[in-house]
Amino acid sequence: MSLKLLEAQRAHMFAECNECYDYIAKYNVDRTKKSAFLTRAVVVEGNYEEFKSLVSQIEEMKMKEDETYEPNFQVLKSYNELLGCIRLTVQRLEVSKEKTTEAVIPESPKLPHLELPGFDGNMKNWTIFHETFLSIIHNNVRLTDDQRVQYLLSKLSGSALTVCSGIPPIGSNYQTIWNLLVDRYEDKRALASSYIDQIIKFKPIKSNDSKVEFQAFIDQLGAATLALQALNIENLAEFILYSIACKKLDAETGRQFETSILKETKMPSFNDLLTYVKNL
Repeated sequence: MSLKLLEAQRAHMFAECNECYDYIAKYNVDRTKKSAFLTRAVVVEGNYEEFKSLVSQIEEMKMKEDETYEPNFQVLKSYNELLGCIRLTVQRLEVSKEKTTEAVIPESPKLPHLELPGFDGNMKNWTIFHETFLSIIHNNVRLTDDQRVQYLLSKLSGSALTVCSGIPPIGSNYQTIWNLLVDRYEDKRALASSYIDQIIKFKPIKSNDSKVEFQAFIDQLGAATLALQALNIENLAEFILYSIACKKLDAETGRQFETSILKETKMPSFNDLLTYVKNL
């Protein structure tokens, strides 16, 4: 089987997994999406062993074609992270289904064994951290707020940890700490700007023989583009123009414009920025 065909199969399976993961967020908003999510979860689970085999075959073929090629299993790592979230959501739904009217809470509940991703304040990592933590810890009825707050703080670092510094890490403060993080980072405009920066700052590929760079192009720009589209910005093209143009202003003018639109609920456009600059 040709390398091109294997890569196409891998891309198709990864897309199915990513689509299933997206349905977690859809289900959290619309409970009627449960059946669609579970159907996709069965398909993704059934694809797992074949996906691992495909990744190994592709890397092996690339090594045979190019002796200098270094194997790259980043796509498998990404697949595993998505599948882990999917499995835990399925498990959560099964637990919810089995619950009786009078919930029985274990005396000494244990934290999930799955390793959660950490969060250091980098906006591009917020969505995966938020959705994973929400699914595994926040919505887990077997855990107490004392456990949730300890688990949350153990996964924070950098500016994300600074956001909640000074607040005692006790169960009664868990919701306050969680809400502070959500208010700070669940910002559609900031997330969109982060994804656009990721796309713009990607270093140009210097050689058409660099398979590693092409794979990085697919992994990084592909992920950023999908995440940007998933935000469902009403006029994405206008916002992209605004983001590019805003970076051409000096830092102080940019901050002043941002301050002037703090109370705005709609996404800023290039015309908004242009009007502001004309009135300076």
